[in-house]
Amino acid sequence: MAGGGGGPRGGVVLADGSGRRRGALGGEFAAGGVIVRGDRVYTSAPPAAFDLATGRELWRAELQDTALGGGALNEAGDTLYVGWIGESSGGVAAIDTGDGSLRGLFKLGVTPYFADRLWLSGDTLIVPSDEGPIVALDAADGSERWRVTRGVRAGTITVAGGLIWQLNSDSHVVALRVSDGALARFYSAINANLEIRGSFTARPSPVGDRMIVALADALIAFEVE
Repeated sequence: MAGGGGGPRGGVVLADGSGRRRGALGGEFAAGGVIVRGDRVYTSAPPAAFDLATGRELWRAELQDTALGGGALNEAGDTLYVGWIGESSGGVAAIDTGDGSLRGLFKLGVTPYFADRLWLSGDTLIVPSDEGPIVALDAADGSERWRVTRGVRAGTITVAGGLIWQLNSDSHVVALRVSDGALARFYSAINANLEIRGSFTARPSPVGDRMIVALADALIAFEVE
């Protein structure tokens, strides 16, 4: 996830490790993310598209509010979703990747979590919020499908295989169904209070039949069914 600020962003040539300048974002922005698809690089804060080879800016979307957090790109590659925060609330903007025009502005009543990203699972857009609830939207029209709070999240989420995985402050790992937000899995990782362990960005990572959880001072792996 890229930090705020307006300095140039760089790249590395994998063949020899030499550096390449890709382009400058300009201005001051909240923390965001980068998505590479084909010959384009998309940033979420600010919402913009760059040529992968040259770093030339192709377009920049103009939002009235501040974009933040990592974005999501749909499978067709024609819509970029980014979170935003306003004076009293937040939401998600759907942006046309062809020219940066606004396709939709979805108000949530909560703020997307700045340290996380948006996730797409089929036609469902998953938005982890700063206030606690995870919100599921119809990616086409932004209508809300469900919102759920399942414990106090101690980190960021992972969406894989139709499930939303999260680590809670009581050290439990839970998985919610993308379809309806219902509890599908429940695991106890360690016996600890994670609110005092500095693990606010810990993200559960399913790898085969194992769940990997990285904390500030521990790496935990346990079997999942």
